[in-house]
Amino acid sequence: MIATRRIFATALLGTLWHPSTSPAATASGATKPMRFGAYTGAGCTGSAETGAFERLIGRPVDIVIDFLAYDTWEGMIGACGWATGCWKAAGHKDLVVSVAMLVKAGTPTLAQGAAGQFDQHYRDLARKLIENGYGNCVVRIGWEFNGDWYPWTARGQTEDFKGCWRRIALAMRSVPGAHFRFDWCAATIEGPTAEAYPGDDVVDIVGLDVYDQSYPQITDHARRWQFLLTRPNGLNWHRDFAQAHNKPRSFPEWGAGSRPDGHGGGDDPLYIRNILAWFKEGGPVDYACYWDYRAPDFDAKLSDGRLPRSAEALRDGLRG
Repeated sequence: MIATRRIFATALLGTLWHPSTSPAATASGATKPMRFGAYTGAGCTGSAETGAFERLIGRPVDIVIDFLAYDTWEGMIGACGWATGCWKAAGHKDLVVSVAMLVKAGTPTLAQGAAGQFDQHYRDLARKLIENGYGNCVVRIGWEFNGDWYPWTARGQTEDFKGCWRRIALAMRSVPGAHFRFDWCAATIEGPTAEAYPGDDVVDIVGLDVYDQSYPQITDHARRWQFLLTRPNGLNWHRDFAQAHNKPRSFPEWGAGSRPDGHGGGDDPLYIRNILAWFKEGGPVDYACYWDYRAPDFDAKLSDGRLPRSAEALRDGLRG
């Protein structure tokens, strides 16, 4: 799920790509096709809705993304069992799991996590993923950490954030059968990023969530895209940071659509065309997941026909 956020945005020239032509680096240095997927809802709700998105784009998705509830530690493990069971039953083998760094119950802190107090919870989580057949999934730890809307925000506590992030990755890797790949994912907003990087030894993928919205509001589509490219922690920064650390990029959440406060770009085929072109610019991309979901703070759903021009741009762009 996304929280209330403030994400900001010359069309790109060139031929649009087909997913099979956009390579991502592997551990051996070889390349593999970029995986294209979507968020369509949580667990069994999402698995039931994915077919509509696949019909829209005219092909099966390669990967799906989900989020684990984090009210309590026990609830997180339970949510993992439910969600992975749903996706497994639906036949989806490749999964991105968004994992919280802190739960809501009690008063857990990043400092406690950095001291190893939560290691056992994440080992239990790893075991549940492995047990359900997802020992090689992508784990997106503490997504959008540079914003202020999640309890694991790195603002004012970058050292504790890095320490806690590392402990989670190392705890999960320590479980027999674990072959996870860990995604360090920022939001397109000003806030601590490079200083909150937990290290090349624990990060496998550098991610960025990029919605078609801007603060302050920019109504012109081309100008909003330019803002997304050039603002702090925008698309240019993401490309350069991933290249500097020799990591593939990811785009776990992206979408055209609307916000209740009017800051979304609406039905914006230019954004769709530009970001599809951007995926082939500046180095490998591991995966990208379109936000085909009507969230309260950003509605980017395409598969229900309410954004026809954006839907057509996505469908045409994926055809190559």
